[in-house]
Amino acid sequence: MIGINVPGIIATVALVGPVHAGWTLLAIALQEAGRLVFIVGTGAEVSEVWVGGFFSLVKTPSEMFASLVGPLWSLLLASCFGGFRQAKGLGFLNPAKYHKRPFGIVLAKLALGSLLVAMVNSCFR
Repeated sequence: MIGINVPGIIATVALVGPVHAGWTLLAIALQEAGRLVFIVGTGAEVSEVWVGGFFSLVKTPSEMFASLVGPLWSLLLASCFGGFRQAKGLGFLNPAKYHKRPFGIVLAKLALGSLLVAMVNSCFR
Protein backbone atom coordinates (compact mmCIF):
# COMPACT_ATOMS: atom_id res chain seq x y z
CA MET A 1 0.00 0.00 0.00
CA ILE A 2 1.24 3.47 -0.87
CA GLY A 3 -0.13 6.48 0.98
CA ILE A 4 0.56 10.18 1.10
CA ASN A 5 0.98 11.93 4.44
CA VAL A 6 -0.34 15.35 3.38
CA PRO A 7 0.20 17.07 6.78
CA GLY A 8 3.76 15.73 6.79
CA ILE A 9 4.43 17.10 3.32
CA ILE A 10 2.96 20.49 4.25
CA ALA A 11 5.08 20.61 7.42
CA THR A 12 8.18 19.65 5.44
CA VAL A 13 7.58 22.37 2.84
CA ALA A 14 7.04 24.90 5.64
CA LEU A 15 10.22 23.89 7.47
CA VAL A 16 12.46 23.56 4.42
CA GLY A 17 11.24 26.76 2.82
CA PRO A 18 7.96 27.73 1.19
CA VAL A 19 9.83 29.89 -1.33
CA HIS A 20 11.19 26.67 -2.87
CA ALA A 21 8.05 24.50 -2.55
CA GLY A 22 8.41 22.95 -6.01
CA TRP A 23 12.01 21.97 -5.38
CA THR A 24 11.01 20.52 -2.02
CA LEU A 25 8.34 18.34 -3.61
CA LEU A 26 10.84 17.12 -6.20
CA ALA A 27 13.38 16.36 -3.44
CA ILE A 28 10.74 14.40 -1.49
CA ALA A 29 9.91 12.35 -4.59
CA LEU A 30 13.60 11.62 -5.25
CA GLN A 31 14.20 10.64 -1.63
CA GLU A 32 11.30 8.19 -1.63
CA ALA A 33 12.18 6.77 -5.05
CA GLY A 34 15.77 6.21 -3.96
CA ARG A 35 14.61 4.59 -0.73
CA LEU A 36 12.24 2.20 -2.52
CA VAL A 37 14.71 1.29 -5.26
CA PHE A 38 17.40 0.46 -2.71
CA ILE A 39 15.10 -1.50 -0.38
CA VAL A 40 13.48 -3.50 -3.17
CA GLY A 41 16.92 -4.04 -4.76
CA THR A 42 18.17 -5.66 -1.55
CA GLY A 43 15.26 -8.09 -1.65
CA ALA A 44 13.39 -6.79 1.39
CA GLU A 45 9.63 -7.07 1.51
CA VAL A 46 7.83 -3.74 1.59
CA SER A 47 4.33 -3.85 3.06
CA GLU A 48 3.55 -0.15 3.41
CA VAL A 49 4.91 3.15 2.11
CA TRP A 50 3.85 6.56 3.43
CA VAL A 51 5.33 9.53 1.58
CA GLY A 52 5.51 12.46 3.98
CA GLY A 53 8.77 14.38 3.61
CA PHE A 54 10.47 14.38 7.01
CA PHE A 55 7.78 12.02 8.28
CA SER A 56 7.96 9.31 5.61
CA LEU A 57 7.49 5.71 6.65
CA VAL A 58 8.36 2.42 5.00
CA LYS A 59 7.19 -0.79 6.68
CA THR A 60 9.76 -3.55 6.19
CA PRO A 61 11.23 -6.21 8.47
CA SER A 62 14.21 -3.91 9.15
CA GLU A 63 12.54 -0.53 9.66
CA MET A 64 15.60 1.27 11.00
CA PHE A 65 17.54 0.43 7.84
CA ALA A 66 14.60 1.57 5.72
CA SER A 67 14.31 4.87 7.60
CA LEU A 68 18.00 5.70 7.05
CA VAL A 69 18.32 4.82 3.38
CA GLY A 70 16.25 7.75 2.08
CA PRO A 71 18.05 10.49 4.03
CA LEU A 72 21.46 9.04 3.19
CA TRP A 73 20.48 9.00 -0.49
CA SER A 74 19.40 12.65 -0.20
CA LEU A 75 22.72 13.52 1.48
CA LEU A 76 24.56 11.95 -1.45
CA LEU A 77 22.45 13.90 -3.95
CA ALA A 78 22.88 17.11 -1.94
CA SER A 79 26.65 16.76 -2.06
CA CYS A 80 26.47 16.13 -5.81
CA PHE A 81 24.37 19.27 -6.37
CA GLY A 82 26.61 21.41 -4.14
CA GLY A 83 24.15 21.86 -1.30
CA PHE A 84 26.81 21.91 1.39
CA ARG A 85 29.09 24.25 -0.54
CA GLN A 86 26.30 26.79 -0.93
CA ALA A 87 25.07 26.53 2.67
CA LYS A 88 26.72 29.23 4.71
CA GLY A 89 25.94 30.05 8.32
CA LEU A 90 22.45 30.48 9.70
CA GLY A 91 21.05 31.38 6.28
CA PHE A 92 20.97 27.65 5.64
CA LEU A 93 18.35 27.20 8.37
CA ASN A 94 16.18 30.16 7.38
CA PRO A 95 13.11 28.82 5.51
CA ALA A 96 12.25 32.25 4.07
CA LYS A 97 15.62 32.82 2.40
CA TYR A 98 15.70 32.61 -1.38
CA HIS A 99 18.66 30.79 -2.96
CA LYS A 100 19.80 31.15 -6.57
CA ARG A 101 20.39 27.42 -6.99
CA PRO A 102 18.15 25.91 -4.34
CA PHE A 103 18.01 22.21 -5.22
CA GLY A 104 21.18 21.15 -3.39
CA ILE A 105 20.27 23.15 -0.31
CA VAL A 106 16.70 21.78 -0.30
CA LEU A 107 18.07 18.23 -0.55
CA ALA A 108 20.49 18.89 2.32
CA LYS A 109 17.73 20.31 4.54
CA LEU A 110 15.43 17.39 3.69
CA ALA A 111 18.15 14.85 4.42
CA LEU A 112 19.16 16.40 7.74
CA GLY A 113 15.55 16.79 8.88
CA SER A 114 14.70 13.22 7.87
CA LEU A 115 17.75 11.89 9.72
CA LEU A 116 16.72 13.83 12.82
CA VAL A 117 13.16 12.44 12.69
CA ALA A 118 14.49 8.91 12.11
CA MET A 119 16.79 9.17 15.13
CA VAL A 120 13.99 10.50 17.35
CA ASN A 121 11.66 7.71 16.16
CA SER A 122 14.27 5.05 16.91
CA CYS A 123 14.65 6.38 20.46
CA PHE A 124 10.93 5.95 21.17
CA ARG A 125 10.43 2.43 19.80
